[in-house]
Formats: sequence, C-alpha cells, structure tokens
Amino acid sequence: MNNTTKDIVRKVVKDVLERFAFMFVDEPDGSEKADWSDDILHAVISFNGEFRGRLSITAPVSFCTEVTANVLGIDPEENAGEMACDALRELINIICGELVVALYGNKPIFNLSIPTLDRIDSDRCRTLSADPNHLQFSADGTPILVGLSITE
Repeated sequence: MNNTTKDIVRKVVKDVLERFAFMFVDEPDGSEKADWSDDILHAVISFNGEFRGRLSITAPVSFCTEVTANVLGIDPEENAGEMACDALRELINIICGELVVALYGNKPIFNLSIPTLDRIDSDRCRTLSADPNHLQFSADGTPILVGLSITE
C-alpha cells in the first residue's frame, strides 16, 4: 500500500468511526505495543470492478460491543455483546463502500462481497500488525487493525 493510499484509508476509517460509531480515533506513534489478549474478531470484505481488493478489520470483541452500543444508543451491558459480530460486519461494509469512492471516485461500479468474520488468536494479530498493508488505530483507546490489498 503506497503512502497516498494509506492516507486515504486513514481518513476514511477515522471519518466513519467518528460519524457512525461516535468514537475518537487516532493512530499510535509506534512506541507502544497493542494488547491483543482479548477475544478478537477478524472481518474481511472483497470488492471488484475496475479494480479488485480486500479490506479487513481486526478488533477485540469489546470494541465491537462498544460500536454496537454507540450506534444503537444502548448500554453495552444490554445485549450489545450479542450483536458485536453484526456491528463489525456493518462497519467494514460502510468503510469499504466509502473507501472505494475515496480511492476511485463515484463513476466506476464496484460490487462488494458479503463480509466474512472469524475469531483469531493474539499470535495472528501480531503477524497482521507487522504487515505493511495493515494500519493500526486506537478507537477510544482500543487497538484495531485495518488491512487493504488491491490487485489491479
């Protein structure tokens, strides 16, 4: 992922999380290590059209529960945990839709896949965080990874 694409990903992720999930987002300076000891979800969505690619978001279940609570306006203790998987799927869908428009404009037509979701372990998170195609963010103090790969 080149620097221009990284800047676009940063802006879209930050904008969507702030508008959709009401979360404060920043990028760690690299001096601290993310704690990936929580229960971790990994969502992937593909897009194809003029260009093809995959977007992924890796986040603790606690982050997804907070997104659910913020979006629905409920207390995180009120069944938000049960909806955490759906919240991450919807979040990646929104980010991907806005990302392809930010990268390629609104003229080309892209098809988005149905997001898939898996649980992964902390070792896999550390591997993903070392990948240059993944950017780490902190959303309300919780680490998340966003990965993008594009094939032209």
